[in-house]
Amino acid sequence: QHANVVGYGRSHVELADFLNKQCVNVKGGQKESFLKQCSFFSGPYDSPESYKGLHQHLLKLEGGGKANRLFFFSIPPQIFGDVVKCIDASARAPDG
Repeated sequence: QHANVVGYGRSHVELADFLNKQCVNVKGGQKESFLKQCSFFSGPYDSPESYKGLHQHLLKLEGGGKANRLFFFSIPPQIFGDVVKCIDASARAPDG
């Protein structure tokens, strides 16, 4: 109930399209409630500025309170290091 799921990708995606593709197997009575907690943020994988924008997006979702962030990657191995450096520099939870 207090969790948010944020997709991140290089290309802009309409949220409805993202949810239809990624949540096709989500079932049950809580599906609509779960989908309301989902959003999408787009930006380059290797741009610290994009991750600053992601950080702001996450802060808004978190409502200014203490939060923990879990990052799950579905990216090519050759960009993993750049992504981790950008998250470390710009998108970690301030008080998590």
